[in-house]
Amino acid sequence: MPEPIPAAAPPLKPVAYAGSFGTVPASGFLDTEEAFAKTGRNTGNLAFHAALAGCLADPCTPVGFRFDPAKIRETYRAICIPAANFLYSRFDFSDLAGRLEKAGLPVVIAGLGAQAGRSVDEVKLKPGTERLLRVLAEQCRTIAVRGDFTAQVLEH
Repeated sequence: MPEPIPAAAPPLKPVAYAGSFGTVPASGFLDTEEAFAKTGRNTGNLAFHAALAGCLADPCTPVGFRFDPAKIRETYRAICIPAANFLYSRFDFSDLAGRLEKAGLPVVIAGLGAQAGRSVDEVKLKPGTERLLRVLAEQCRTIAVRGDFTAQVLEH
């Protein structure tokens, strides 16, 4: 008697991409200031987001940074975050930290970067950004940083 055909494995859930794919949707209908704000006030983010999304082999869906943690947990298997300039004294990532904690999914963070200065002592992070770093340390196997200066800031 032939062996039964094994059941197909359920398809993998996609990855939530907490960024854009390098575009600002409907940017032609926005005024310049609003379109610029949607880039994170840095148009270089568009290139970085597009490059990272292009490197991922798994299907992903852009969800932005203000995602619903319960929906993310139900729909996706991991969260990918392009994080080029997150370590900056004016940014407060307490909201994102809370959303990641509530989602409880593995996190892939790439390009985590600090604004280069003369000394790591110059980088003063807000408590919410420090909280985000603790959440990332718990939910990431590896954190890819932008360079030696950022690694030194994190060690500090």
